[in-house]
Order: sequence, then structure tokens, then C-alpha cells
Amino acid sequence: MSYVEIPTHLPDYVRSLMARPPLPPPTAALDTACRTAAALERARATWSSTVAATEDATAEQLRSVEAFLVTATGVDSRLGQALGDAR
Repeated sequence: MSYVEIPTHLPDYVRSLMARPPLPPPTAALDTACRTAAALERARATWSSTVAATEDATAEQLRSVEAFLVTATGVDSRLGQALGDAR
């Protein structure tokens, strides 16, 4: 690959994804004496831990993309300046 084309809207899009609010926790509740309540609580706990892990992984990927965009912008600016200086 000889170049990477970065759409102009991508940095704003990445920043908006990073700023989004966290998902609210599930709110279902049943009488604790009920076997269904125990199953529901296990499902809620599993869902919560899965969402937390997914959110963490997504945040890490977004930080990585943002770092790449910052680096690419810097390289692009330096190359543009060097080409301008060469004229």
C-alpha cells in the first residue's frame, strides 16, 4: 500500500464515538424468592460484564484510531511543508 486516504469527517466521527455516554444497566427485577429472579440476575450480571468488556475494547480501538489519525495528520503536515519548501 502506497498511501492511506482518510476522509475529512473521520476525526470528528471518532471523537463523537469516544464522547458517547455509557449504556445504562439493565433494570429488570423480580421477587428474590423466585427461581426466575435468580436466572434473571445471572443474565443481568453476564450482560453487564460482557457490555463492560466490549466498551473497554471499543474504547481501546478508538484510542488507537485517534492516535493513528494524529500521527497521520502530523506526517501529512510535515510532508506538505517539505514539498512547499522544495519549491
